[in-house]
Amino acid sequence: MSNGVILVNLEGEFAGWNAQLRRSVSARILIELQGDPARQFAAFEKLVLAHNFKDADGNAVESVLDAPITALTQTMEKWTAAIAEVPSV
Repeated sequence: MSNGVILVNLEGEFAGWNAQLRRSVSARILIELQGDPARQFAAFEKLVLAHNFKDADGNAVESVLDAPITALTQTMEKWTAAIAEVPSV
């Protein structure tokens, strides 16, 4: 993690996949992350700065929302854990 970016490296069947996500979030995005699933994923997509995710056929995807849901879930879990480790100032 550096310069306000969290690097998430996936494991298991998604080993080698990674994403760079924003460390800080606005109140609006935080609220949306706690809403219904459609709003959660739309908000989560706003946090992703770069990624190398693929679709079920192994093709690169522009939007993380086109990657397998299990990859997104793992990414969200790792990002949430990283945010929890950031000391408050």
